[in-house]
Amino acid sequence: MKLLSWINKINKTNSNTIDNPMLQVHQSVQDSFNSLINENVKGLLKSNGFKKKALTFYKQGNELVYVINFQRSQGNSSEQVKFYVNCGIYSAHIDKTIDKSELNEPKEYECHYRVRISRLVNSKEDGYKIDKSTDIKSLVLKLSDDLGVVLKHFEKYTTTSDLINLMIDYNSLNYYLFDYLILSGNKTQLKKQIQKIYDLWSSESRWIRIKNDLNNRLKEHKMNTTIEEIIEK
Repeated sequence: MKLLSWINKINKTNSNTIDNPMLQVHQSVQDSFNSLINENVKGLLKSNGFKKKALTFYKQGNELVYVINFQRSQGNSSEQVKFYVNCGIYSAHIDKTIDKSELNEPKEYECHYRVRISRLVNSKEDGYKIDKSTDIKSLVLKLSDDLGVVLKHFEKYTTTSDLINLMIDYNSLNYYLFDYLILSGNKTQLKKQIQKIYDLWSSESRWIRIKNDLNNRLKEHKMNTTIEEIIEK
């Protein structure tokens, strides 16, 4: 079931029905959170190729693994549950190249690209909350819409090369990526990363340290060049 049909199904649901555990008014806020994940989110993401493990959903592509994680706030109580949605994309090829263990089900924090859903949907609110005043049906619709943005975002990136370009654009100062591009011999994207780092950081006080770190890594990999020379080529 794709996103639009899933939202239409929710819209047809009467907010007072007991058929949907998500909409039972006598539930605790924790029960409502659990139902949100197990009755609504699980169905939507499963219909789009994801598998669930605890509060994390995985989708295996040809080259990449897509991850959506639901993180409870540490400040939750019996009166309120706040949670965040963390998204990531992982490439086993990157880890293999830099001699790290390849992962079939990476944690969100082990992904090479990480972003919170609030950034993708341009929301001022960093997370979602459930308390006794929450309109659960509205929350389900809002979360479904936001997850739809995530799914469309993931669809743009299908290869390790796509992921590398995303990493350079999103967080260029990434030493794992720098090592990978050196070891894989990808000079074009290595230059792109160095240029992006230079554009972002060369006017900052920490630039000297960053430049020295990068040049030292080039030496460690026995590359007879500097980042200055790479930029000038």
